[in-house]
Amino acid sequence: MVLFSENLIKSPKFTEFFLKAIQNKDLLTENEIKIILKTAELLIELNFPNILLNSLKKGPLKPGTQKIVFSSIESFAKSIITKLNQFEEERDKIIEKLKDLSKDIKEAEITFFSFKIIEQKSLDYYYKGIKNFYLKNYKTAHNKFLEAIRLYRDDLFYYWNLAKVLAKLELDDQAINFYKLTLRFLRLKKIQFKDEIKRDIKKELHWVRNKQGATPKFEPIISIENYSKNT
Repeated sequence: MVLFSENLIKSPKFTEFFLKAIQNKDLLTENEIKIILKTAELLIELNFPNILLNSLKKGPLKPGTQKIVFSSIESFAKSIITKLNQFEEERDKIIEKLKDLSKDIKEAEITFFSFKIIEQKSLDYYYKGIKNFYLKNYKTAHNKFLEAIRLYRDDLFYYWNLAKVLAKLELDDQAINFYKLTLRFLRLKKIQFKDEIKRDIKKELHWVRNKQGATPKFEPIISIENYSKNT
């Protein structure tokens, strides 16, 4: 049952398919299959992977906390599934809670809830942000970078590029906040060219705060490769 609970978190649809495939294999009792199938069908109907994704997006946007936030969402999901499978008297209350959460889903973004898939999804948003940054579509770039961070909180360059775009949009207070988050994250990371990166971040932050001296270019920076090319 524990294995199926984990599969229900990742993909209720796959779990339903698998259960139907093993119905005559004597791996589970008929009653166990009936209970898990009932839960799987409910989670499919309510788009459970995207409920979890939305919950992940609402977590605090603190650099370096991805594993903590992701684990808390998994714990929430396990609790929901355990109650659905084992406590019939709580089922109606849980269904109502899930229905409320499903109302927040604007579009189905994933069919499989996993750390790696979410990280890849965040990269998609990030590269769209970079593209729009180059095209000087700063508002769109801002939205894409923010979406990337909501999905994945552990990439230094997500925060830094968002800070740059906010500077371009002249949203100075927000830019300063994300520059500070970038520097805080940098202190926690073991990374090549750390001193050079810190210097450049501080230079941009100083200008946003004081508007003195030459205006930085605030150009997109995709990854650490930008620095390795200059060595």
